[in-house]
Amino acid sequence: MMTLIVNKFHRWLKSTSLRGTVDSFRIVFAAIWLIYDLLDISLGETVKILWFYRGPFYSLSVISSQVILIFCELGLLLGWRPRSLAFLAFLAFLARSYESCFVPLNDFFYFTVIALILSQCEGRRGKRSVGGTSKNVAAWPRDLLVAQTAWIYFASAFLKLNPFFLSGGDLYVRQNYEVAVLPLYYPEFYRSWISTLTGNGILAGLAVTMEMSLALILLSWLLWPHRRHRLHVLASCLALGIHGYAAYNLNVFFFGASMIAQVFFLTSTKDRGESLEFDHCYQHISSVEEYDQLGKRGFFVNETPMVEHPGALQCRFLRFHSATQELGERVLYLEFICNYDAEIYRQHRASKGESVDPHLMFEPGFSLRAKESLEDFYKKKRDLFWDEGIKFFHRNYDWKANPLDRLPGWNFVDFKKNIFPEINVWLTEYESVGKRQSGSDYRRHMNTCVHFKGFVWKKNDKGMKNMSSLMDLRFQDGKILMKDGISLWVTEPTSALGKEFAGRKAYPFWAAVLTCSDFHAFKKEASPDKIVEFEGRPAGLIQMGSRGWDILVVEM
Repeated sequence: MMTLIVNKFHRWLKSTSLRGTVDSFRIVFAAIWLIYDLLDISLGETVKILWFYRGPFYSLSVISSQVILIFCELGLLLGWRPRSLAFLAFLAFLARSYESCFVPLNDFFYFTVIALILSQCEGRRGKRSVGGTSKNVAAWPRDLLVAQTAWIYFASAFLKLNPFFLSGGDLYVRQNYEVAVLPLYYPEFYRSWISTLTGNGILAGLAVTMEMSLALILLSWLLWPHRRHRLHVLASCLALGIHGYAAYNLNVFFFGASMIAQVFFLTSTKDRGESLEFDHCYQHISSVEEYDQLGKRGFFVNETPMVEHPGALQCRFLRFHSATQELGERVLYLEFICNYDAEIYRQHRASKGESVDPHLMFEPGFSLRAKESLEDFYKKKRDLFWDEGIKFFHRNYDWKANPLDRLPGWNFVDFKKNIFPEINVWLTEYESVGKRQSGSDYRRHMNTCVHFKGFVWKKNDKGMKNMSSLMDLRFQDGKILMKDGISLWVTEPTSALGKEFAGRKAYPFWAAVLTCSDFHAFKKEASPDKIVEFEGRPAGLIQMGSRGWDILVVEM
């Protein structure tokens, strides 16, 4: 049991998510408290209160801490060294929180905790990659912020469970005072309502119910990732209702605005459609000679198989860079699978309950990579693809020597039924990138091919609908553009491009599209089988076997 808990905790620490949501919260959080401190220091409000309470502080020390905070908040707002400045803000507010011994403001302690957690969040800095791809970062700081938010609402609701508050006495005093002194319009029916203990008691019970409900919704957001979109809407509406009322009737502005931002941005699912990127694709080849022929066309090929998978499958690779990555960044690849024992492969598929129909045994594959925890992504999509037999499983890198213990390796999300007919679509996660053999040895190709541009598939309405649902992206003009800059085109067999493949291909995965830096050099080195037109430009076509996809090359 203890080992299981430790493993889950370790996986939680290693899980990732997109940083956009935390970045958005950091910016809004910094803006709110920057305004707060600018108003406070210009009006001298904290100094006045400390003087009233006879706090043992000099006005210069208080102002100095506020100047430091303003500097830090400005840096957080602009994204300049956000982690360092968040920690400096934590230290400054920690010192300032000592004032709370004399002036009991929860705002000071709240800011201190948030600043400490933000100091552990990797912020956006430097030049973003072309195409706007957001970098994935550790997910635990965001989860911790959501958990802290849930705790605030739970503690607030729990502390209100006392006879004085639930009777309406606390709100009766507070609200009638605010009505008397604030220059705000309060309707006559509302003045009449809050002039009674009964009316305030109803409002008090509603406040406790809403805060406790919000705490439970935030906890559910952490426990059930696949329901986060709906929970985000519910949580945001409750937070807006709670703090909107508090701002108008109880004169609580900055803390409420900060809590609304915390709930809205941290539970946001706006990164849907950004969480998947292309990883690799494969085709089955009849012999190693097919792969070796690519070496004669100017591709760098490996003389020996790099990875062996169950079922007597030997895998060889052509490696490239994503169109949105600089050289030296993440390596993507085309995979060529040669089966050296058909009977072992057939038995392996049968043992997994997979079809041994020859046509289905050799269908091509297409793998996406999740930029968050793959297990979390699986939980999000589990209900949506339940009928397709979605499943999550793990395989150790060293699966031959130790297939039983859970060691570092691959995580997969697979589908029992193809979500795109006759193409095996699945998701891959590499628990330890340093052990990823398939992408560890990138070499330049003599034919100047460098990047992936995309893929061409035969149009299929059901398959397109499933791919849109999986990636949270829509096909526009027969194309999905992923956030890593790689496209997926679908085309009719009767189109000019479709006619190049329709008669020759056994499967709807027709071509992988690459870019080269010099098309003239590519033609000279690769001797393409045909020059075709692709999106209004000439492209070199390298034809593979009938059960594999072709390689289509255009100039960058």
